[in-house]
Amino acid sequence: SAYGLTVSRLLASWFMLLLFLGFLAVILRQFMKKMNLTGLLVGLFLLFWAVIALCDWKAIIANYNVNAYLRGDLPTVDVYALDDLDESAVPALCRLVEAEPENRAARWALTESRAYHVAVDDESAWEPGFFGWDLPMLRANAAARRALPLRVGGAFHSPLMESAREELAGGISKTGFKSP
Repeated sequence: SAYGLTVSRLLASWFMLLLFLGFLAVILRQFMKKMNLTGLLVGLFLLFWAVIALCDWKAIIANYNVNAYLRGDLPTVDVYALDDLDESAVPALCRLVEAEPENRAARWALTESRAYHVAVDDESAWEPGFFGWDLPMLRANAAARRALPLRVGGAFHSPLMESAREELAGGISKTGFKSP
């Protein structure tokens, strides 16, 4: 096949699998009269919706296409389509640039594309490194974009904060406080 995985193909495959399992449930209902078909179909839909909502399917598409290209299963990789996958494509594009440093389109997708600018919103990745930027930093920034911030007042749950607590307590004890 000359074409890789796209968003349309992935979502169409997801929907066809959902329809197949729905039709299979309808056929099974003909033999099992006491089966709650409505509940099964609603449960099946919610399960499929949760899978597509919770997995990073854009990263799956990017990884599939880059891996297939690097294995030789695809004659080309469409880096412009990967750019449409936003920051999810950055780790796969980094692997592509590392494997093929002469690939100008892949370098463009990392430095000039929307995916790059979403993944790196500061100058932290512009350090001396591969082609003027640090690929591990790009990967880390892209992964951080997918991280969920914790809603806590402080990192009191972490044992790593113990030394900071002790140092802060020492500083507070040495400080004189006066009433306003």
